[in-house]
Amino acid sequence: MFYKFIIETNAAMNVSKEYIESLEAKWKIQFPEVLVDYYLHYNMSLTAECSFTLELAKGEDSEFILDCMIPLKYGTIPLEKEYEAVLDDGARSDDFIPLAYDMDGDLYYWHKKTYAVWYISHENVENPIFICDSVEKYFDLLNQSCDL
Repeated sequence: MFYKFIIETNAAMNVSKEYIESLEAKWKIQFPEVLVDYYLHYNMSLTAECSFTLELAKGEDSEFILDCMIPLKYGTIPLEKEYEAVLDDGARSDDFIPLAYDMDGDLYYWHKKTYAVWYISHENVENPIFICDSVEKYFDLLNQSCDL
């Protein structure tokens, strides 16, 4: 898959299929195929600041911004640390796997059973906001935001 929202790649920071499979076994999840491809080829890539607008209620639009994707294994707070925090704090369901950050440090998550993408503000964890029904569609939203 081609990702228009990636500015710069760092192949030395990609992870192996075996590493991804070890996390799947540990957490009893299965990463969506598009996310496996992303981690295998674009983990730790620099992303553009993407923004897109969704209608949350009739006549009410909200803007969402991607600051960065959460990498596996590398970086200050890789997915492994972020998901362990989810498991430890109990404020969010362990069904939500961290995916990306917005500009305020709030998170986008994918649901481990449905693969739908949700946005959860740290100020309102009780009310996740539905973004789209798959990680692939989320990546499409990011790609489309680069066309604007």
